[in-house]
Amino acid sequence: MKYNIRKAQLRDIEAILDLLEPYSKTGVILERKREDIENNIDSFFIAESENTIAGVVSFYKYSDALIEIRSLAVNENQYKVGIGSGLLNTLVESLLFDYPGAKIFALTYHPLFFKKYNFTVVPKDSLPEKIWKDCKNCINLENCNETALIFNKQKGFNNDEK
Repeated sequence: MKYNIRKAQLRDIEAILDLLEPYSKTGVILERKREDIENNIDSFFIAESENTIAGVVSFYKYSDALIEIRSLAVNENQYKVGIGSGLLNTLVESLLFDYPGAKIFALTYHPLFFKKYNFTVVPKDSLPEKIWKDCKNCINLENCNETALIFNKQKGFNNDEK
């Protein structure tokens, strides 16, 4: 399957919301509001296939030293064709170029996906900025099953799994 990854634009907001909605309803990712996406459109990348958005990923910059990968989602009809890994690779490369000293992390219910690309599990409490920003208001705060992972820059992004 052919797909193209590019920076998201304002015209993509509705499609991004549609793609993220089923994941946020089931609690797999945090809900994103239209205004949040609009105000942060520069932090989104999308994958297009046949003029439709097949996947999305974004990031949140806590500082030049700490950046979170967020809202990684792929259309369920397009799993296992490399869209998720392509989005993750594009985002990581972009972040490493723009913020070479940053710690890049993700919180996820799917740690094996990130481990394939040289992310390493770390304790959640090693990311206090995340806990204070998003986790403190989460209904699952006391019973969270998400795994925190940090990108291992020394190993680089493992493209062998694409």
